[in-house]
Amino acid sequence: MICQYVKLRAGTNGGSPVRSTPHVNKQKDRGERLKPVDTEPKKMGRPRKEISEVEFEKLCTLQCTEEEIAGWFNCSVDTIENWCKRTYGETFSETYKKYSAGGKLTLRRNMLRLSEKSAVMAIFLAKNWLGMTDNVEVKADTSLMQSLLDVVSNKDSEKKE
Repeated sequence: MICQYVKLRAGTNGGSPVRSTPHVNKQKDRGERLKPVDTEPKKMGRPRKEISEVEFEKLCTLQCTEEEIAGWFNCSVDTIENWCKRTYGETFSETYKKYSAGGKLTLRRNMLRLSEKSAVMAIFLAKNWLGMTDNVEVKADTSLMQSLLDVVSNKDSEKKE
């Protein structure tokens, strides 16, 4: 804490303050006394939680949720949100979008690498990225269906007569 000293001139009302150097004067003038004055205001409340930007960005890259990140730093979700606004000047969701993109890129690279060895992964990627489907072509012989309907309708008409 930086402390400056104020010379107070002797007088009836205590005198008007005059700032002096931050060090204590060894010799005092007659009628003047030195009084320490705090130059920094005292901070009220709880100290802010220390959150590492590097660790935060790595957790975003690993696709961690806001709750998981808050748990990692042992603080609340609101603290993470406020810290993002102070540090990055944006909300958590905007910051998360930026830094989670690296994790998606890594995941995509690993999926492509795995698709070279795994047929299941290759099929999954083909269906999701290329729009391929497992359509099985079914042909129905409608002539057989029509003949069955005719037989049933003939029997119904014979019973009514």
